[in-house]
Amino acid sequence: MVRKLGYTHWETFIYHGDEIEVSSVSATYETEKTLSCLSSQQVVVPEKIKFAVTIKTSDASKKASLGIYVDGELELEWETNSTDYALKTGTIDVSWTEGLHTMEAKLKVEAGGTAYNQLFEIYYS
Repeated sequence: MVRKLGYTHWETFIYHGDEIEVSSVSATYETEKTLSCLSSQQVVVPEKIKFAVTIKTSDASKKASLGIYVDGELELEWETNSTDYALKTGTIDVSWTEGLHTMEAKLKVEAGGTAYNQLFEIYYS
């Protein structure tokens, strides 16, 4: 349950966390992780959603990308040439209708490489 603090600040809390490593060798985005998120007056109506993800590539010369899709639309995107996991964060503003909304973490990589994701966390605020 979300508590209202003062008059203008909502507490931020983790909604979902996943640390299972996934990978892709595709040059176009492929869905690796999917989550249905709830917006409901009975539970919570988020104003912002914050993401924390990790991404790496198998080869520093092959750029890896991770995209966050919400209800089929690309909302955030990160790129890296790091062969060690790089932590990436971002925030989106939402004004959702009540109901379930689909979030997808999609990976792609330049030809000949492998993109990896391990950490995928979503915070409501």
